[in-house]
Amino acid sequence: LRSAVVQRPFGAPPRLRMAMAALPAAPAEEEELRITKPMIMVAVKSLCQDQLIPCDRLLRRRIREHAGQAAALRAGCSIGAADISQVAPINVERLLWLCQSSDLRVVPNDEGEHRGFAVYPQGRPCRFVDMRNPEDPYPAALWESLSLFFRSLSGVEARFPVGRYECAMSLIKRDVPCLAGRSLGEVCHIVSLALGSRRLLGRVGNALVPLHEEHPSNVDVPLVTDFPAASFDQVREGLRILLEEGNGEVRIVHLKDTFRQRFRIELSQAALGHVRLRDLLLDARLRDMIEVRRRTVAAVAYPKGSAGAPAPLRQEA
Repeated sequence: LRSAVVQRPFGAPPRLRMAMAALPAAPAEEEELRITKPMIMVAVKSLCQDQLIPCDRLLRRRIREHAGQAAALRAGCSIGAADISQVAPINVERLLWLCQSSDLRVVPNDEGEHRGFAVYPQGRPCRFVDMRNPEDPYPAALWESLSLFFRSLSGVEARFPVGRYECAMSLIKRDVPCLAGRSLGEVCHIVSLALGSRRLLGRVGNALVPLHEEHPSNVDVPLVTDFPAASFDQVREGLRILLEEGNGEVRIVHLKDTFRQRFRIELSQAALGHVRLRDLLLDARLRDMIEVRRRTVAAVAYPKGSAGAPAPLRQEA
């Protein structure tokens, strides 16, 4: 069964607020959700059913979703009224320790900037969908139907949460006909392609919006300038030239303008299947030539092994 969608309510009922407060949590000074092995196993199983790799980031989110849903049910509300923002965060170290001491197989998992771990059931093969894969295996009819759905929206209905996972859950909750029967992992992949090569969605502020021919000029979408979108090979070559000229340092905030001025091409992360420019620079296909690091103010890309470069950002498990 697909796990239920959690959506933040507007003004949670008093009973729900009381149930949220009664969630099993650590002492107030720790502000952490107390987790158990059964909670982890249920979350891992549901992520596998959704065809999503049970990485620590999604595992923590899914456990908190389940905790919020349980609180809503105890309050006599529907699980759709659950508010994940009211659920305490999860200690990553404790999560890792519980996974390692269980029957789960724990392996390192590298999601670009985030160095974490993933867990898999022992002896149980699962089929996962890579939401970052640029290949499009979906039929043309699906994209035609999805385009018509997006074009039918207006106002608040035309705004979706930023992030593949969050946007995919919103689409599933809306019961979009062309997505019926698709796993959450597949819908996440479809959202990624809609942001990239299919050019159906773009980002405006803190929301994703459908793109029409008359879309706003401030939407982050490929091919909206006079320059063609850069291919991945062009991105690599452009970075190589800029890094050589900049003595191994390029400020990310200047990259897009520099690509336009120097190479007459558009450095569009959306055209290459990413939501943020930083996500593009953290793509596995660029790791052999750059590392993304944080200075005091600006994010900077360095050639791998550059002398004097600060240590890369890491979120330790």
